[in-house]
Amino acid sequence: MNLEIYNSILHGSLRPQSGQTPVGYSEISHLLDKCPTTLSEIENRLTQVLGNNLPVNFNTDTPANITQYLNNQDYTAIVIDYFPPEIMLSFPDTQIPIHRFYHFLITAESKRIKLRLLQSVETLKDDICAKQEIKDTLSQLARHAKTIQEQAQPNEIFACLLTQIVKLYFEITLIFDVLLSGQDYISFTDFYSVRLNRQVDEVALSAYSKALHVHQAQRLYNDFDNAAVINLLSQLYSDLAKLPTDNILIAVICALENAIFLQSANIAFPIFAEIVNPDFPKSVLKTRKQILNYQLNTLSNSREALIEIENMTENLPDFPLASPEIAVLLTSSITRQLQYWLAEQKEIYKTIIPVAMTDKNFIQTINAGIVTTGKDSVIQANNSNVIGGQNNTVSLSDDMRKAIEEIIPQITAIANVLSDEQEEITAELARINTQLNRSHPKANIMASAFQTIHSVLCSVTGNVVTPFVMDKIQTIIKIFG
Repeated sequence: MNLEIYNSILHGSLRPQSGQTPVGYSEISHLLDKCPTTLSEIENRLTQVLGNNLPVNFNTDTPANITQYLNNQDYTAIVIDYFPPEIMLSFPDTQIPIHRFYHFLITAESKRIKLRLLQSVETLKDDICAKQEIKDTLSQLARHAKTIQEQAQPNEIFACLLTQIVKLYFEITLIFDVLLSGQDYISFTDFYSVRLNRQVDEVALSAYSKALHVHQAQRLYNDFDNAAVINLLSQLYSDLAKLPTDNILIAVICALENAIFLQSANIAFPIFAEIVNPDFPKSVLKTRKQILNYQLNTLSNSREALIEIENMTENLPDFPLASPEIAVLLTSSITRQLQYWLAEQKEIYKTIIPVAMTDKNFIQTINAGIVTTGKDSVIQANNSNVIGGQNNTVSLSDDMRKAIEEIIPQITAIANVLSDEQEEITAELARINTQLNRSHPKANIMASAFQTIHSVLCSVTGNVVTPFVMDKIQTIIKIFG
């Protein structure tokens, strides 16, 4: 491939003149704001921007398929990553006209070269010819990097070109790695020491490491190997520790963790574009919570539930150790969210009173602690109900208040796994909380709210409500009358 624009910047008519604004800059300034994405659009834009400064004919680079008349047309197709390789290196400021002009040329030409190579591989349909085309391009880029490094008077435009050449060189090695071997290009650290005569800096090395591992993650997802994925996750965690705001890294890590979860649960993998969509893990998580919650609600008491929660937690997949700072970023990891949810369920079940609320002694303790006030109120000392009087208020004993406050989070947890009923239950819980905050709660309002909740939960299919939760609600309703 002929790298005519880069050649011209280094040796020809586009070689920058110090401080000189490009000819006709005002007419082309609006074309420099954003680079197009398709090959034809990029080449048209470059032709417009270059004008008479460098007449170019990009079609001279179009290869021919020399194998089209042969019987065997087997070749290696290039799979485009969902997150294409992108090495995020820093470029000089591009505010002044001459810098804007050259920055556009340099970055647009880089995109054009990658797209042209992809087109060439598809057109040639021959691995040997395609590999040679890629190697020739890499050799030209390495020579240009050496030329810039040897410049007697380097400038910011050449510095921009050098950065882009390094970026492009190694993005090409990632895109076309299935056609290349380690002997076909220079390693990242060697490129700096051999071609640039300096040691690679930590920022550039981190950027390359991230791009490499994101690319490897996508290839591994399509050809899944659990042991290799576990090993790669450790490297991705290290990348994220250096780049904690990188959303692509976070998405890729969660995708791999979710793939491990799906494999452990015998669930088929979706395509990569779907597994990195935030809606996918949310959907799986909701379904999994409903399944686990149903299993817990079939148990007869909280002690059994706590044992089952431990078993559920232990059965979740294991990942390499990640720091708390890393783990908190992985909000789309199904396994990690289930761990958090199970921990919450554990705390909820710990608060459940081990003696059933229908136990006579417990009811007597609550009844004995109720004092009624208000017109038409009637109460008896033992095994009693609050009777009559629309505006009755009650002074709740500590035991009764505690019983109500403990059952509220249990009802809330059940409501959170429901869909159609959640809003109605939440509204009734709000009414109960309002009364609890009063010095003299109204008995009829609290009774009505608990009655509504009881009726709604009775209508729920799938047995998602434990019997002892329903017993507690019924007992509270009975006491309020």
